[in-house]
Amino acid sequence: MAGWCRVALPKVNKLQQKWKNKLRVIGIVTESKKTVQKLADYNKLVYPNIIADKSILAKYKVKGFPTYFLIDRDGKVVTVSYGDLSKIKTALKN
Repeated sequence: MAGWCRVALPKVNKLQQKWKNKLRVIGIVTESKKTVQKLADYNKLVYPNIIADKSILAKYKVKGFPTYFLIDRDGKVVTVSYGDLSKIKTALKN
């Protein structure tokens, strides 16, 4: 997991806790299960992380890490942000 992604984990965790009635975070990672579990335990993550292969990154056109997608209840991508949670926070407030 890239360094910026590791730094983002606590921030994403806080976002999930704050918006728990409106937001469901799902982490998608390409690391080993052991690495992901270690990071989840260390950061006391309150959201699940799914291990995916790199084809998922290509499908969603991930260009940088971390990448955030805000997807509505109908499965439509509302917002995409590369490394900046403020864009996601703004969309949640609307």
